[in-house]
Amino acid sequence: MLLSRKFSNQSYRHLNWAVAIILVFLLANCSDKKHESTVAPMTDLGPTAVVSDLRVAAVKADRITISWTAPATNGKELGYQIRYSEDSLTDANWFDGTVCLYVPPMEDSGVTQSYDVTGLPAGKLSYIAIRIQNSRGVLGPVSKNVSGTVPSLLTKPASYSIAGSDITASDLDSDGDMDIVIINGGLPRENLHTLLNDGSGTFVESQTFSITGELEVVRTADFNNDGFNDIATLSTSSFLVLTNDGTGLFAVTDSQYIGHMGYVMQAGDFNGDGFADITVGTYFYGGKFGPSTGRLIIYFNDEAGGFEDTVTVNTIVGVDGICVFDADDDGDLDIAGTYEDVSSITLQYNDGTGRNWDHRQSVGPGHHTSCVTPGDLNSDGKLDLIGNITYEGKILTAIRTDAGGYRPNISTPGAGGGGDIQLGDFDGDGYLDAARGTSVLTLHLNDGEGGFSGAARYETGTDERMKALTVADFDGDGHSDVAMLETSGKLMIFLSLL
Repeated sequence: MLLSRKFSNQSYRHLNWAVAIILVFLLANCSDKKHESTVAPMTDLGPTAVVSDLRVAAVKADRITISWTAPATNGKELGYQIRYSEDSLTDANWFDGTVCLYVPPMEDSGVTQSYDVTGLPAGKLSYIAIRIQNSRGVLGPVSKNVSGTVPSLLTKPASYSIAGSDITASDLDSDGDMDIVIINGGLPRENLHTLLNDGSGTFVESQTFSITGELEVVRTADFNNDGFNDIATLSTSSFLVLTNDGTGLFAVTDSQYIGHMGYVMQAGDFNGDGFADITVGTYFYGGKFGPSTGRLIIYFNDEAGGFEDTVTVNTIVGVDGICVFDADDDGDLDIAGTYEDVSSITLQYNDGTGRNWDHRQSVGPGHHTSCVTPGDLNSDGKLDLIGNITYEGKILTAIRTDAGGYRPNISTPGAGGGGDIQLGDFDGDGYLDAARGTSVLTLHLNDGEGGFSGAARYETGTDERMKALTVADFDGDGHSDVAMLETSGKLMIFLSLL
């Protein structure tokens, strides 16, 4: 009996503890429930509105224009998310599609909206859809899909197994068609190649050279005025000139030590004597001992293909890219350049002697613009400029004004990224279009005023990055073609389909 009473007391004591624990739990749970009733639920189902009438408004060679009517919403929606894919888009595979950039904000209910979808693969059917997104980034239902195919302007590329870091096109053997010169900065031997064109855009390697130093740039010009195009190559410490014997065979005839690290090079007659000179852009990294510096060095041709007479233009910072053209229509060549950490295109004007240079204008902002190229972008007879805004995927153009200055314009094609940029008329409308390359080739068609808001993607069959490209008529049909170098060790030739 005593044992039973003792056990019973212990049981009640344990029961009391259990009841107390349960009461504390219930009170805490009720407190949480009361608190939850005053805040938003953790699960956000997202917008319920959906675009119900998505349609294709136009298809061009660098974009598909879609349009729709803005739906009625509860006022909490943030905007649209638009994606495209080679497969029909659903909730399940939405994030496998490519997201479109710079989409428009939502308009009031009933307003017609439109958007240019760019970066689409040329020659392939693409599906496009829209989802409405709220302020938390939660997405609503997927709209119906629309589809379209951006037409191809170029053939599938012919591929050659040759590695390179820079490329230029020139008629080397005087047969009237454009040949190719390639350098490979990563190789110590056989780092310069010439390839001769059979006239149809098919190439055969002609010569290889082993040039001392890490090669950076290759350019061509007739340096000795014998009527044949010669070759100049720039390494980190010097440049070499290789003279053409008239049949497309070359021999080194001059070499010049440049002192600083050579990075970019162009050829042109800067002093008006009828012979092509050379300008080199250099970069010197100061490191912890001082600031980085740069300079433009003009090497004057001695009228025999030698380059010992020079003049130096200090540029404060390292030279990133240069091109030569007549910027002020005075008959002599000026220089447009981009520089490390300078967000604009800088113009250096020549007084006609090549020895005195006046920095009059910077065109931008360009947010680290690179690969500047001259061309008449709006067909007004004046040379304009185009360059990559490297880190943003945008294009900067500098349009020549009637007053003689340059007006900057930034295009946002939404695809293409950085890389080399060259000009050619790819759609046959008489305006210069732009070709850019990363792991793919992208074409951006000119709107006639120097704007490049579209982009069509041409696949290369590899994920490797592009090193350089050049534009020329390789098959003699009068239309622009593209030769493109990839880091995977391929030369790819895209011929026009026009």
